[in-house]
Amino acid sequence: MWDEWRGGLEVSALTLKIENCHIKYEPQKTLPNVEIKASISSPSSKKEVNYTRLQNFLASGNWKHADQETRLIMLNIARREKEGWLDINSISNFKSTDLRTINQLWMKYSHGHFGFSIQKSIWQDVKNNAQAFSYRVGWRILGKWVYHHSLTFSLDALPGHLPFWGRGWCGEGQWVQEVQIGQWANALLSHQDL
Repeated sequence: MWDEWRGGLEVSALTLKIENCHIKYEPQKTLPNVEIKASISSPSSKKEVNYTRLQNFLASGNWKHADQETRLIMLNIARREKEGWLDINSISNFKSTDLRTINQLWMKYSHGHFGFSIQKSIWQDVKNNAQAFSYRVGWRILGKWVYHHSLTFSLDALPGHLPFWGRGWCGEGQWVQEVQIGQWANALLSHQDL
């Protein structure tokens, strides 16, 4: 499922704009192929994380694929690709440099609308209340959780809506409960570099 969108992204995509109820296509400028890397050290091996795909998705405004790529990067960093989800321990032990890199890319290309630091600010504003947080970022509406496929993958979304790590993020058939969102938020958003 994930491999369907991973292969062959053409960065010179078309941007769809709606003006006066007419659809207008405008070719987007080709993005420079800038490679962003961060090193991850572990006692047994050294590993590099390539953020180029994430940067290209974000730069082209492809928020859905950027969200999915963020998930894959975070699983890769935590070495939990096989599990397909992060546990509280892996979130707590995330290297600040990696979270900072992911956050900076989201902040830059969304013009401060999306990113972990926006989510952190909201989390602090709602005084660490998981239910209030999920409403403020648009992950919960009228008492119901929003499924990943129903998220708003545009700048019309509420601030902090993306990247998504809420209910349903942790993999097929596994659901993050509200109490876990509070634990995840405490673990993820407590990093000082955000």
